[in-house]
Amino acid sequence: MRRATGRGARGFTLVELMVSLIAGTIIAIAVVGLARTATLSFHEQVRLQTVEEELRTASNRLRYDLTKISYMGTGNLNIAYQAEGLVAPARGTPYGHHVASAGANPNSLFGAATQDLQGIQITVNGSLASSQGAQNFASGNGLSPDSILITGNLTTDDEYIGTWKNGAGACGGGQLTIPAIQDPANARLINGNPQNVANAFMAGLPAGSSNARFLVRITDQTGCQHFVTATGATGVTGANAYSTVDLCSPGPIVVGPNVRGNCGVQEMQQLRIAPLHKVRWYLAQNSDPNIIAPPATGGPGAQFMLYRQFLDAFGAALPGTPPAMKQVVAEYGIDLKFGIAVDNYGAMQFFDMDVDTGGGPISTWTQPSGSTTVGGPGPQRVRSVRYRISVRAPIPDRSTNVTPLPGTPYIVRYCTNNPGAACTQYARVRTMTSEVALINQARMNY
Repeated sequence: MRRATGRGARGFTLVELMVSLIAGTIIAIAVVGLARTATLSFHEQVRLQTVEEELRTASNRLRYDLTKISYMGTGNLNIAYQAEGLVAPARGTPYGHHVASAGANPNSLFGAATQDLQGIQITVNGSLASSQGAQNFASGNGLSPDSILITGNLTTDDEYIGTWKNGAGACGGGQLTIPAIQDPANARLINGNPQNVANAFMAGLPAGSSNARFLVRITDQTGCQHFVTATGATGVTGANAYSTVDLCSPGPIVVGPNVRGNCGVQEMQQLRIAPLHKVRWYLAQNSDPNIIAPPATGGPGAQFMLYRQFLDAFGAALPGTPPAMKQVVAEYGIDLKFGIAVDNYGAMQFFDMDVDTGGGPISTWTQPSGSTTVGGPGPQRVRSVRYRISVRAPIPDRSTNVTPLPGTPYIVRYCTNNPGAACTQYARVRTMTSEVALINQARMNY
């Protein structure tokens, strides 16, 4: 017997199946394409967000260091001394510093490390050579990055009360003892850990380390300021906690008739000491094997970093390479430029970024202080610093360049292979520009 079938039991025809299969495939392809586009967009935005976060962090770090220019230091030790003359001045001179002596004086309290002491020195194109690489990436992309040397108290906001003892210490200039009970700032300095003292004075070298010299400012009881070198900063904890700093020869000397303005320190006198530091900002090729760039980013030869590096009193890199001494502030940094505003003895002048290609006004106004003369350009008269930092995305994801709008003083894409006409791989660039007033130099009119 045949089974009766109804119209409702009828199946799909071959045509219907083919149509539905094709429609489903089209929808699946569209969904996959949309998901791929969303994924690429997500990763692209994450990469750019990382670049922008690094850029903001670098800008904030640089702003902080710029505000510390000449803090508890001097804008120009050479002119601060010359402006007062060789005759003992009255205390509280209009120049803002009662400097004990300078390097050219027979009664010098300073060595070679401090004769060119100043708050700021910009080296135009100072990072150009170190940011070129084998393929001339900087020049090929139209860049000529600068470097800057900043001097001031960059680790603390305090100065400390201590007692000087002649003949003690390991550096020939006596030893300064800083008791924790003497002053709240002293107690904060030690704070139960000897390394805190080394962090404040020696930027992270091991406590008591004597293989590097650093700068300090000493203010004696007459108000004279002595800029000298020191070493071996450490602390002793416990009920009678204290810290010690070994001053290097030449250091504070006993008051006598041949000492300028009766400046100096007698045995067991109290004085105040403040740490000073030299920090250099510059661009250079990555030297850390732990963060070598993968081939997709252009490889290690195309990887440049924005560095912040502590230097010793003589301007040399401190021993070893812990993070506190050489810090990667931004990966894939490509540009660092500076402009300045100066008080040209009553007339404000502005020298913007890119106006100096070497040996121009920025170089002249921030030249080494030992080369300056009273009444001429000098770093102490810089009133503000304008800066530009540029960072590129790690992955080159564009095949063509984009020309920025006329007058734009920065690039928007960076070539990562064959800079020039043959370039086919570009990474997008993010740039930040800002300006910082140098509040510590606002009244340095010498």
